[in-house]
Amino acid sequence: MGTKSKLGQAALLIGSVHMPVSAMASDHQGHHHHEFQAHQAHRHGEGLLTLVQDQNLVQISLEVDTHSLWGFEHAPADEAQWAQVEQVLTRLEQGHALFSLNDQAQCRPDGVNLNRPEGLDRPSASGHMALEADWQWRCENPSALNQLGVTLFAQFPDLHSLTVQRLTAQGSGGGQLDRQHTTLSW
Repeated sequence: MGTKSKLGQAALLIGSVHMPVSAMASDHQGHHHHEFQAHQAHRHGEGLLTLVQDQNLVQISLEVDTHSLWGFEHAPADEAQWAQVEQVLTRLEQGHALFSLNDQAQCRPDGVNLNRPEGLDRPSASGHMALEADWQWRCENPSALNQLGVTLFAQFPDLHSLTVQRLTAQGSGGGQLDRQHTTLSW
């Protein structure tokens, strides 16, 4: 299994089990994602942000309802809504700028994976729609990684809070980010 797939699977699992990333990736595929959804009420404006470090690779994953990103949770009904969706997807694809890792870690962007919401292309689709995205970095000094900053709140006015979970060389932890608190340190 490649390192990026390990990171992606570990990002889904981080809150449910405290094990090394490689063990989590192979033993509990997909468990955390469903567990988080089951424990969270459907509330607009809230999302889950997960940071996982595996040696010199760092992945940040975001799971958020589409209402928080483009203002509705259904397939776009007209050209204006499609334009809004495409603008947000483009911003997310170039999304490394939405995050900052402390300079001492010397991290550079290394990839993006956007999972478009199910039903986005079906005109009859409605109900809860969520978007999942992953951004990867390679760090020259990964042991210095100790801070994450986000600009998501400034970019997406309907997003109010993020539950953050992390698994790094320094251990696991988490916190809450919102409009007044946009940086998590450990």
